[in-house]
Amino acid sequence: MVSPVSKPPSAPRPVEGLPVGFPGDATRRDPADDDAGPDSEVAAATAATAATTTATTTATTSTTTDAGAADVPDSNSKAAADDADAGAEEVLAADVDPNALLESLTEFDFDNLVEDANGLLVPGPAGQSAPARSASAMSVGKPLPDERATATPSTTARKEPPKKNGEKKKNGPKIRKNCRVKVKKKHLIRSIKADEHKAAFDLVSKFPRGDRNFFGKVIGKANGSLWSIEFDELPLDSKKFPIARTNIKVLAAQETEKEFDREEEEMIEKCAGNKPSRRSIEKECVQEFLSLSLEEQKSAKSYAQKFGPGEGEAIQWTILADNEQIVTDAMGEEAANKSPFKVDIPWDPDVNKVDYNETFFKFFFPSLAGKAKLLDKWLSDPRCPRYDTAKNDKIVFHREDDEDPDKLIRLCITLMIVGSLKVQNGVENLWKRGPSEGFEPHANFGQFIPANYFECFVAGFPFLWCDEKYWYTDPKLLPWEVVLPFFDECNSKRNTLLAVIYLLLDESMSGWRPKTSKAGGLPNISYEPRKPVDLGTMIRDAAECKSGVMAFLDIVQDVVNQRRKKYTDEKSHLPKGEKVYVHVAETLRQAEGAGLERGGWLCGDAFFGTTVQHETPYVSKFEDEFGHTNTKDLARPSIAHMMYEYLPLIDEHNKARQNVLALEKTWPTKFGFFRVLTTAIGMCVVDLQRWDRHKRHGPNTSVSDEFADNFDIKRMANLIGKALLSYLTYKNTAAPQPTQRGSVPADSFARITDKFGSIHRPKKNVNDRLRAVQLNCYICRQYSDKQQNTQWKCAKCGMPLHNTDQGREQTCLEEHLQSCNPFLGCNLMTRSSWSLPNELRKFSAADDQCLSATRTASLPREATPSPPKRSAKRKRGDNASGGVRKTRRSGDVRTTRSRRGK
Repeated sequence: MVSPVSKPPSAPRPVEGLPVGFPGDATRRDPADDDAGPDSEVAAATAATAATTTATTTATTSTTTDAGAADVPDSNSKAAADDADAGAEEVLAADVDPNALLESLTEFDFDNLVEDANGLLVPGPAGQSAPARSASAMSVGKPLPDERATATPSTTARKEPPKKNGEKKKNGPKIRKNCRVKVKKKHLIRSIKADEHKAAFDLVSKFPRGDRNFFGKVIGKANGSLWSIEFDELPLDSKKFPIARTNIKVLAAQETEKEFDREEEEMIEKCAGNKPSRRSIEKECVQEFLSLSLEEQKSAKSYAQKFGPGEGEAIQWTILADNEQIVTDAMGEEAANKSPFKVDIPWDPDVNKVDYNETFFKFFFPSLAGKAKLLDKWLSDPRCPRYDTAKNDKIVFHREDDEDPDKLIRLCITLMIVGSLKVQNGVENLWKRGPSEGFEPHANFGQFIPANYFECFVAGFPFLWCDEKYWYTDPKLLPWEVVLPFFDECNSKRNTLLAVIYLLLDESMSGWRPKTSKAGGLPNISYEPRKPVDLGTMIRDAAECKSGVMAFLDIVQDVVNQRRKKYTDEKSHLPKGEKVYVHVAETLRQAEGAGLERGGWLCGDAFFGTTVQHETPYVSKFEDEFGHTNTKDLARPSIAHMMYEYLPLIDEHNKARQNVLALEKTWPTKFGFFRVLTTAIGMCVVDLQRWDRHKRHGPNTSVSDEFADNFDIKRMANLIGKALLSYLTYKNTAAPQPTQRGSVPADSFARITDKFGSIHRPKKNVNDRLRAVQLNCYICRQYSDKQQNTQWKCAKCGMPLHNTDQGREQTCLEEHLQSCNPFLGCNLMTRSSWSLPNELRKFSAADDQCLSATRTASLPREATPSPPKRSAKRKRGDNASGGVRKTRRSGDVRTTRSRRGK
């Protein structure tokens, strides 16, 4: 046997990767021992097996010389470990014989390893004992002499073995007080209120990238899953902000604080391992009941649901048998017959007697009072993106003299609704005129308002209800406070209008699919795969059941702002005072926001129960295998018969808005907040249609006409847009007309007409624009030879006149009425034509300056000199007007010149 401390000249190649601490005599074989017999072979195998036992540099493994046996020291005995350490000599990994190591590993039974009380791998009952490994070593057992072990290779795939009960997932450093953390800018900016912490908001906003890290330390837990973080870079008075735990990355000890890092690293810990399963007290009650036999479950009369470990911390439920029913109907007849509207809106079965446009803006849409003046103010700032357009085109929305100063805002919103009736979409297509490529002609919305006006309205419409501090903020940093005041005012109008007894809860989606950024300019977007429009802004809403009108709208915001809403994480009235869950807080906000009356019912769109059967069955519609719609009568409970009748209310509301009206498709945009308000306009239109439907089919009214059976959302949009053909016009009818008549009464000034009495000239083609009949102003002929056309004439004598001064002291009309000249005065002579005598001309042809009438009468106009002859070097073939005689008349002198080509 070779001495463990000596190294022969022909030592084997070192084995890389093995720790130090292998006994020398266990890794060497003397050639003299080859013929020592079976006992020597067993001893050599035993020694080689012991050599594979890994150990640290301070802990070694002892071996024995007994044939085929190796003692396992007690891992809980410190004295045994010390004795083993004292009896073993350590050598480096270079002294390990790779052949002996490979042979021992091949014969070892890896499938017969079990875990002891300390979590270490040791040989199972069928194998032989071996020294247990330490915390950083692997325990290896020796196979039986007559057996050859087979090992199944382990994979290096990502999937890890399932975690055992009680074993925690390693998820990096835990968050605790005073630990260092980092938060990305895109998460921090949503937690800062710009009005309360302007300095901090501006400091964070100046960084362009959303993945920029902000470092700080944890102050403590704020509320629920929010943690209060004190950031290093923020101002002294605005350092602490609550951040959601999912948006916080805890730094490890001595980790470098980098300004930017890869976002993929944040997902590594989230994707690793499985959460340990825990069985709560509530689940134990359920499992205990399910463990009963089927007969015991059928005969059970009560069920106790525990919510705590105490004896009295349980809720007792009474289980009724199949022949037992609830005999009390919570929905009384008095509530069922009560009108859902507090306000009696004027209505008539004849649609021609109802102004639906007026009803829409007065009872269903937020107030537009003062919005035109706000839009003009927004357009007047050089920071406005439409500043140059408004300035150059002199765009003004507020009309002080009009009966409704905000009429143009109302007109633009009406045009948005009417746009759903057209084939085209977008401003560029809807403002085209003439025939289209198909059956329907172009919409020609320019007849209602110029396109530049509407484009300015679209740009400023989302800012008409928000605070002015958000007007010129970077669009990527705009919070939900831009449109929340609009929804608050909309909810306030519903509270004034509706008396809510039965309330149905669901959600609606405002479709928004970003192209170049994560949220497309919105603070956040939601994804709901079960919705027809699955991506966009989610709006939690509640509908009044009897009318179908939306009673409350609430935008789903990011995690931090959702946690700040009312009732979230507040103390509940449960026996143990648990905090209010998020979904419970959402339900409470909907009931409070909708104004649910005391004793009313609130229900989700998936509510079911088993109570008293109602006399009217629930008609379920479904599609068979052949594509035909079939129906089936289902028994429904009396306690919820109203709910069963109106379960699909919000789904039908969404279908009418998204698929039929489809304002989102009619008005494409790149601004997310304009899309949200477009959805809100569509909701208000559907609410108006639901109000009219309730009037026609309500319990107190029954109308049978063409509208009662076929009154869809398109017809309602058509009725709203009817005002565009009467009083809702772009022209300011109350103020002086933008014509030359001005404020002159109609009995003194009138339009020029043709012999048929029309003020327009006849069209040559169908697509030609209408042109007014014009004549040359008779008074202006005295002062210039240039033709000054006008559409107006004296109402008494018919002389064509201007009502402008044309740079003189008096207007043409004033000079006409005050003149005593028989040619210039009013009704001083009878004439058949409007020809001005030469002696009345007060201008000179040379300089067009005013001269005395006597001088102009004796001096005719000078002839215009002929142009110089063309150079001989120029080509004669390019004379396009060769052989054409042109004549110009100047006063009484007539000059003629001709050009002849080759």
